[in-house]
Amino acid sequence: MQWINNLKINSKLMVMVLIPLIGLLYFSAAAIFVKLNERSELALLESKSKLAVMALDVIHELQKEQGLEASHYTGPAPSVPSPILEQRKKANQSIDNLKQFVQTFSKDQWDTILDDNLTMAMGKLDKLVQERELTNKSIADQTRILTDYEDTFGSFFNLIDQMKLGSSNTEIGNMLYAFNSFSKSKSALNQERMLISNMLKGSQIQSADLYQLGLVDKERELYLNSFTTLAAPDWLHLYRSIVKGQVVEEVNRIRQLVLNGVATAKPNVDAQYWYLQSTDVLDLMKQAEDQYAAGLIGLMEKGRDQALIWLVFMLIFIVLISLISLSLLIQVYFTFKEMMAEKERQYWLKAEFARLTELSLGMTDLQELVKMLISEISKLIEVGQGAFYVKETGKNSEHTGDFLLLGSYAYTERKNISHRFQLGEGLIGQCALEKKPILLTQVPDEYIQISSGLGKGNPLTIFVMPILFEEEVVAVIELASFKAFTATQQNLLELLSTPLGVIINSAASRQRTEESLLESQLLAVEALRLAEGAQLQQEELRTSNEELEEQTEMLKRSEEKLKLQSEELQIINGEMADKTKRLEIQTMDIVKQNEMIQLSKDDLEVKANELELASNYKSEFLANMSHELRTPLNSLLILAKLLANNVEGNLTEDQTESAQIIYSGGLNLLTLINDILDLSKVEAGKLNVIPEEVKLETIVHNLKYQFNIIAQDKGVQFEMLIEAGIPWTLITDGQRTEQILKNFLSNAFKFTSKGTVSLRICRPNADVHFINKALNTSNTVSFIVTDTGIGIVPNKQKEIFESFQQADGSTNRKYGGTGLGLTISRELAKLLGGEIHLVSQEGLGSTFTLILPLDMENISSIGDPENGMASSKDIVSAEVFGGLRQKEHDMQALLSEAMETTMTPLTIKPFIPDDRDDVQPNDKVIVIVEDDKSFAKVLLDISKTKGFKCIAAEDGFSGLQLIKKYVPNAILLDLGLPDINGLKMLDLLKHDSETRHIPVHIITGNEERQISLDKGAVGFLSKPISITDLDIIFSRIETTLNERIQHILVIEDDVNNQKAIYDMLKHKKIEIHSAYTGIEGLQKLQSQEYNCMILDLKLPDMTGFEFLARLGEFKDMKVPPIIINTGKELSEADYKELNQFTDNIVIKGSQPPERLLEEVSLFLHNVNKSLPFEQRQGVGMLHDGDQTLKGRKILLVDDDLRNTFALSKMLQHYEMDVIMADNGKLALEMLDHDNAIELVIMDIMMPIMDGYEAMRIIRENPKFKKLPIIALTANAMVGDRKKCIEGGANDYMTKPIDTDNLLSLLRVWLFN
Repeated sequence: MQWINNLKINSKLMVMVLIPLIGLLYFSAAAIFVKLNERSELALLESKSKLAVMALDVIHELQKEQGLEASHYTGPAPSVPSPILEQRKKANQSIDNLKQFVQTFSKDQWDTILDDNLTMAMGKLDKLVQERELTNKSIADQTRILTDYEDTFGSFFNLIDQMKLGSSNTEIGNMLYAFNSFSKSKSALNQERMLISNMLKGSQIQSADLYQLGLVDKERELYLNSFTTLAAPDWLHLYRSIVKGQVVEEVNRIRQLVLNGVATAKPNVDAQYWYLQSTDVLDLMKQAEDQYAAGLIGLMEKGRDQALIWLVFMLIFIVLISLISLSLLIQVYFTFKEMMAEKERQYWLKAEFARLTELSLGMTDLQELVKMLISEISKLIEVGQGAFYVKETGKNSEHTGDFLLLGSYAYTERKNISHRFQLGEGLIGQCALEKKPILLTQVPDEYIQISSGLGKGNPLTIFVMPILFEEEVVAVIELASFKAFTATQQNLLELLSTPLGVIINSAASRQRTEESLLESQLLAVEALRLAEGAQLQQEELRTSNEELEEQTEMLKRSEEKLKLQSEELQIINGEMADKTKRLEIQTMDIVKQNEMIQLSKDDLEVKANELELASNYKSEFLANMSHELRTPLNSLLILAKLLANNVEGNLTEDQTESAQIIYSGGLNLLTLINDILDLSKVEAGKLNVIPEEVKLETIVHNLKYQFNIIAQDKGVQFEMLIEAGIPWTLITDGQRTEQILKNFLSNAFKFTSKGTVSLRICRPNADVHFINKALNTSNTVSFIVTDTGIGIVPNKQKEIFESFQQADGSTNRKYGGTGLGLTISRELAKLLGGEIHLVSQEGLGSTFTLILPLDMENISSIGDPENGMASSKDIVSAEVFGGLRQKEHDMQALLSEAMETTMTPLTIKPFIPDDRDDVQPNDKVIVIVEDDKSFAKVLLDISKTKGFKCIAAEDGFSGLQLIKKYVPNAILLDLGLPDINGLKMLDLLKHDSETRHIPVHIITGNEERQISLDKGAVGFLSKPISITDLDIIFSRIETTLNERIQHILVIEDDVNNQKAIYDMLKHKKIEIHSAYTGIEGLQKLQSQEYNCMILDLKLPDMTGFEFLARLGEFKDMKVPPIIINTGKELSEADYKELNQFTDNIVIKGSQPPERLLEEVSLFLHNVNKSLPFEQRQGVGMLHDGDQTLKGRKILLVDDDLRNTFALSKMLQHYEMDVIMADNGKLALEMLDHDNAIELVIMDIMMPIMDGYEAMRIIRENPKFKKLPIIALTANAMVGDRKKCIEGGANDYMTKPIDTDNLLSLLRVWLFN
């Protein structure tokens, strides 16, 4: 659900509207579909009911005709009486109506059985019509024609039964069943009429007739009771109102009289009288039957009409809801869009206003301030010209109050345009007069022009705006633009009006103050000049004393005025000084904050470095701890295992048991070390998970196999359940999932002494509270482990998930354990994108629930790490690059595990009866591995017809044992097996020297064709398959058994390598073709088909990568399996590119040549079987046999004497010559003195010279370039393997050493 979080708010709103709409449309469509089916069902049921009614009409008329026919045969009438002819007309009319309806009735909805029954009934009817013609000629046999009547009745009743008149509508269904019962009751009354008539016409009543009459009477009562039970009250009332009266009572009386009589005694009742009375009753029942049928069909028509009305209503409802939702969605979209636009506009206004205000601060010159403002405003508004007019306020000016042009932007002077405007003059004066903005649009062409160096043009609009200070206009701005002013631009200008007025007034005030100061200075100079003149002209001054006094008085007044102006100037200067001081304080605060931020940043960097250093120390400590613990543990496990095996047989049972206890304790200690390292890797973020497709059945099988024995030993019941309705597979890390569940189950068994431990896999309950909001009940699966053990107190339930914590100290002493399991489980659950829930009650048991996503790669795991979530960065995919040696090592381990299982001597019960007990030495044998019993039986029968003895297995485990035991000529394998993946079983077969030659054909429902063929299958078929497909399979098997010649193409430019490959592979059943260039190889592949291709990556005309790319261009070419045989050092990118075409890569020089032979034989299937003895022996020695090790000299380098003692003792058991060194320097000296050393086992952490340096020096010596080196280390940290391989090792193992794996590696690298 990460994509929803990434959506914008408007998109999220639309999604919120769309999701309910889609849900409503879905459920409405489902309801419409149900109604359509219901209406179709009613239509078909109506047609069938009409057919049944018409058939019953025919039966009724024919039954009356049958009675008349029976009476006709009792008398000697020479011709057919008129009552019979009249009745025949009625019957013929009913027959014609039935035939016409059958012709118009659509048979597309009929099944084959119903169509056959209808055809048979109509045929019986036609035959009866022909028999009636014989009665007209008085040549018909009575018994035969009466039997034909009964056959016709039976055919039509059988037809009605086959129509299965039933409905999902309870009311209609009950009416149909009641109608059918009523019709059968009426038919039974007709049989009674015939039986009693015949009995009354005879001389005496026979016992058989009485018995037959009793059966028919019981049948009539049974159907009548069924009718009265199922029929609706109104229909039952209708029946009772019609079928009543004396005639009904008379018929019942006569029937009881006959039934209660005895054989040979004939009741005193006239046969004709009985016939007429019973016929009247049948007519009454027919009348009720017709009304019942009409009402039933009418009810069906009503149901169809109601369904149609409901469908029309639903369609109209869906259309209205869709239109309303769409309208709402559009309205939400445009409303949100307008809101966001307004928000962006307001933000822009405030930002630009703040910027202009900041630029204006500190400017004292009015003209410079005005120039700056008009320039910034013009660029901001994107205008072509701008002018800034400021009001004159000088006392000495002749034009005080006029507006003078002080600043402009891209302005061009013109002769007829004034730079000064009075109040009300022009647009400038008018704007100042009105104190309102003026917007002029559609400016005339000759009004003004905006010019540049490239051209000129007329503006579209002119905007004039006043600048106000205290409701007085102090300036006017005029702007001209090529385009219309937007509302946002006008708002910005209006917003700037008042602040600009304050700024301009302040600047003008400062300027006026300066002018007053200058004027005072001039007056003082003038006064001084006059005083000097007065001294020179003292006499003149005396005569004009009065004038001088007046002038003196004027001077005093001027001085007072100057003094006042000086005081005003001081006040203004004080205010300016205060502002300057505040600015300086703000500047100092900002500098201090920056210094504090820098100090904090430096502190964080120091702490980050310290944290990184601590993490490195921790990793180094864990590595050293791993080495120091694993090194002595390695020797302990090896020696304990040797003692426990008691190979020499010189130990007592107590001694071997003690050794086994030591070995078991060492394994427990190893588990503890691994837990600690796992926890450390998790905390360091170095534990990766590998998403893969995991079958739930596989998880259950593995856990059941491991814990069944524990459950039996403790006497605790172990239950496992996969609930229905959950997917069979999920995308997660299967190993880590099993690790969590194993921990849960181990704890459950540990703390449960009696009762039950269960594992249930199901969907989470609807009331589960998910911590990770990306999880829900539809995209997750729950693994619930429940026990009846000691439980956990509430205040300890959180602590047990912390490292080294358990529920109680006494529990630790009683039950043991480290308290790491649940901590690791919690962290693993985070990495898997899931979470763990716990419910427990002390004394009653606990329930641990692991909730995992169905696909961990598509689930966001963002959440609170303390509450069970992890970041999605913790989820990684498996890297393809690992090196060819790691692939071989993993395959050896897999093969070893599987073969250990298959070597167990278990008796396998036959899946289906087969030929396992009849197999002779020269028989052709085929093994079928298929879990479907029916399909396995089909394959077994076909195989027998082809001359094979067949053995069947229902699972992979049984199949492997049977194949190892019987070594068949061919194998038919299904991939979807209950216990093991079929592809894994194919791997096991193809990597075992005894079974790799057997051709395996895949027959499965899975679409995994290419991967199956790549793993060595000779054929692949997808179910379902035909007989022709099986014939092709057996034809291939016969061809393979006949050992046709296999064709191999070798593309190699080196002649010596060509010859070496030819000598290694040649024998009479292999034909080798050579190509020395890429073009030649492509031509040969086009000319014929090959079973296998060996490719070198360095060719004269193209690289191997280019060759593979060219190969992919030929779409129609059948590309054989490819083996890369190269001496090139491959990078990770090379491996990834090659893995697109093949996984089979053999490195020249670093691997034995027999590896190439082994890869070739994998694809030629039976070549290994027919190889010459020397080559077959070479391949076999790679897989088994201790002859590879016997007498071989190796150098064991390890500083721990316990390890060297244990390993040397184990290797000497296989008759190997082991020499030892305790450091890298001594190892180099031994290699120089002993040329017979064939392999080196090198420890990494040693004194004097460690393993890395020793391997580097060894590889620098050309003499030891190809010497195999196996690196040993006790470190289990990420990257150790890669570091060892890059340091010069051919392979890598961690301590404690698995001796079986070590021996497998030694066999591979020592084989020549």
